[in-house]
Amino acid sequence: TAALRRDAANVAALQGMSILSAQLGRFEHALKCADRALSLTPASPALHFHRGELQCALHRPEQALESYRASLAIDERLAQADPRSAIWQNDLAVSQARIGDVLLAQCNLPAALAAFQAFLAVIERLAVTDPTAFLLNVVDPEAAVLQAADAAMRQVVANEAVDALLTVD
Repeated sequence: TAALRRDAANVAALQGMSILSAQLGRFEHALKCADRALSLTPASPALHFHRGELQCALHRPEQALESYRASLAIDERLAQADPRSAIWQNDLAVSQARIGDVLLAQCNLPAALAAFQAFLAVIERLAVTDPTAFLLNVVDPEAAVLQAADAAMRQVVANEAVDALLTVD
């Protein structure tokens, strides 16, 4: 708060306040801080993603989806500008996964399937084209592999008829 008193446009302080408020369960306050930070740096994919996480915590899936999609659009531009960056590729994959999670929760299975397929494509491409970068630069490679497996399972479930899933042979 002292940093914000000195400089109300301190994006790092606003982001820090938002993260801390979220950790304390003060999601509305966290969202206000994130919104202020975004008003100063609208091209930050991390802030859009964080905003989506806060909106999910506040049970606002439509708004969360909008924030995740804004993050994804920026991630896509960054990944396209630097396709060899494992960090941008990872961010791209994580945004796709969160979009898929929200769509799945909304029972929009075709759209969720498309998002999970996009997630898998990015992770597979990154793991195959540059396994070292995948292991060293992806924030959590083990979690990425688990997310890929989870996405593959969701893909199978989304492709099956409900009756087939509930029927035991």
